[in-house]
Amino acid sequence: MIRLLLLLTLSAAATHAQTWELLNPRPTTEFFYGVARAGDTYVFAGTNGVVGALAPGADSLDIIGQFDGSFGRTIVFSDATTGWIGEQDGLSGAIHKTTDGGRTWTEVLETAGMITHIDLVDAQTVWAAGSQFIRDRVIVRTTDGGQTWTDVAYPRREGASFDPLIAFEAFDAQTAVAIDRQRYVYRTTDAGVTWDTTRVEAGPEGAGYSDAHFFDDGRGWLVGTLQTILTTDDGGQTWTRQLGSADSTDAARHSFNQITFSDPQTGWAATRDCLYRTADGGQTWTPSCTVGTWGAYGLLLDAEGTGFLATGYLDTPDGESLGVLRTEDGGETFTNLTAAFRGLINAAAFGTDGEAWGAGGSTIVRTTTGWRDVEVVLEDPSAYFQSVATDGDRRVWVVGFSGAIRASANGGDTWTAQGSGTQTNLNRVAHLGDRTLVVIGDDGLVLRTEDDGATWDSLATGVADDLDALHFRDAQNGWAAGERGRLLQTTDGGVTWTPRDAGVLSDLQAVFFASETHGYLLASDVVYATTDGGATWALQPTPATVASLSAISFVDEQRGWIAADGAVLETSDGGATWAESPGFETTTYFRDVHFVSPERGWVFGGDGAVVRYTAPPATATEADTPEASALAVYPNPTAGPATLAFALGDSAEVTVTVHDALGRAVARQRLALGVGEHRLALPGSLAPGLYVVTAEASGDRLGATRFTVVR
Repeated sequence: MIRLLLLLTLSAAATHAQTWELLNPRPTTEFFYGVARAGDTYVFAGTNGVVGALAPGADSLDIIGQFDGSFGRTIVFSDATTGWIGEQDGLSGAIHKTTDGGRTWTEVLETAGMITHIDLVDAQTVWAAGSQFIRDRVIVRTTDGGQTWTDVAYPRREGASFDPLIAFEAFDAQTAVAIDRQRYVYRTTDAGVTWDTTRVEAGPEGAGYSDAHFFDDGRGWLVGTLQTILTTDDGGQTWTRQLGSADSTDAARHSFNQITFSDPQTGWAATRDCLYRTADGGQTWTPSCTVGTWGAYGLLLDAEGTGFLATGYLDTPDGESLGVLRTEDGGETFTNLTAAFRGLINAAAFGTDGEAWGAGGSTIVRTTTGWRDVEVVLEDPSAYFQSVATDGDRRVWVVGFSGAIRASANGGDTWTAQGSGTQTNLNRVAHLGDRTLVVIGDDGLVLRTEDDGATWDSLATGVADDLDALHFRDAQNGWAAGERGRLLQTTDGGVTWTPRDAGVLSDLQAVFFASETHGYLLASDVVYATTDGGATWALQPTPATVASLSAISFVDEQRGWIAADGAVLETSDGGATWAESPGFETTTYFRDVHFVSPERGWVFGGDGAVVRYTAPPATATEADTPEASALAVYPNPTAGPATLAFALGDSAEVTVTVHDALGRAVARQRLALGVGEHRLALPGSLAPGLYVVTAEASGDRLGATRFTVVR
């Protein structure tokens, strides 16, 4: 913990900048190599430095962190917070450590070879081993929790060609066993100063080996090709065969690549399409082959048969995917924790208590967890669904091409087809309350119901252009827009519609009114705005790099967001300026956007993408005592340069960030500072407005305070 000397006269609540989080599909395109238990949570190491976790009671994997590296080959935890990842990055590697359960990671050692095995003797004593395709093996050891590392002399055989290690197990600070692909076993009892070498001869002729598991008393198992499972009682010096036959007709299928034991009697061994289980220390093995074909990389189960299999791929009758599989019956059945809906979401509607619905293409989906989990509740290959609406009380309507209307009275458990009386494509639906809904479609079509869709009336609009956008500000006032700049207005809940001239010839994709006077129209790459209730419209500039604007949402007359292809635009001045939202990194195309407050919103689109925006509001209050705050800015307000003042009780690397009123980071400095008082110059080019400045030191929040820029 960094000690802060309190100097200041104002206090402020801690704030942080906005974030965008991909809720679905998770975990995108990563796959996982290792799994470890951290208290009651299971943590997974994967490609691109991604770290996933399954919390107690959760049904899907969350991405909780990322280490600065390529992919994690192995992961271990000594307790609920302290863990280690061994990394492979091409021919080299590294060791990373966490002390917060996997959320943040620090590289503690860079190695010349990939790290494929990490073994904990205790929280301070850690062995790590791996291979380097040119420079032979890597074995290192620490006895101080990773602060310092010692290179261990790796085992060599006279005149031997290189073979990577397939297993490494440390029994204590002095004793360890390593096994290579050529069936050689190396054992040290003096921390690697010397190694005894023996060769495994018990397996079938021609068998190759891929993984081993040991207990501290020297009991262990070794698995490989030709259905081979061997066991040892003396730390690998001698072996006996438990399973394996060169003549087996199933040998090609049953090449074991992973093995784990929860106790000396209960264990599992994985092939590419089966999980074998033993309850008698390996004397007998029973296969379960119920899931499909997989690439098994990480395997961890407990004595009750609950555990996980991390797979590089999963090929089932339903198709191919990446997967972390969970079993609760010893491998008889599995659930894919990373399975995700990857269809199109054209539109979404929100209910209560985290329940919401999405529609697009041939599917209707539902979430009951605020989009953290998505399930398909209706799939119709003959349909193309465009829009969804709800009454907020679990009644849902979905419309689509060829006059399709589907309705559910129970949140999507069951669906019925409602007769629209038309084969025209239906593009948008809105629920107005009191059992009233309005639907728009091609050829100027407007449908309306006052009985929850039992009957639908077709209303005259006087236009023949396709209508693609619909927005109701309240139960009476609404707008529809579509082809060739067509714009219609209703002030009686959709009973009658009046054409309005926006002076636009482009096809319109979306319409939204933030108030009675302030409204917006989207064409493919431009925004039009009105401040007089639609009497006149003006073009608003948008970034030239962003195209295919598709949906818009405002929370008041000033703050709004636009969904586009691979980007989200935002404004804080009513659209006078639009800019790409910082931190938004998802590249798919988007079709809908919903914001319920300046601090919370979602965008939806292709590949099942659901991305959530979170931005806790920046707040500040006057201090009860002059010493209560950690930071001070002077002069405040400022018409030019300003200075941030604070003091440190310990040396630290300090990060100072300036956020604007929307929570966006507009300036950041990172400095190595010593003990004592410090004065930092803040940017003098900030636009007029309210800002919040925060300071962090080595992960600890020092404080936050606000200041105002005037001109």
